Amino acid sequence: MATSFQEVKFLIEVDEEKILQQIADECGFESVSHLSRFLKSNVGMTARQYRQKRLEIYKRSEG
Repeated sequence: MATSFQEVKFLIEVDEEKILQQIADECGFESVSHLSRFLKSNVGMTARQYRQKRLEIYKRSEG
């Protein structure tokens, strides 16, 4: 794996305009499915679910 778990989380959280395919490519994953399986095994949710949860938390903290 060309990237760290922290880097994946950072990219998903920081740039909500960047599509998950771009993040998967940048981090060395074969596909979004591979990225999602990686996250599911580490945080218990897919990449899309993780992004949605982090955005909800961020918006509540702005609120």
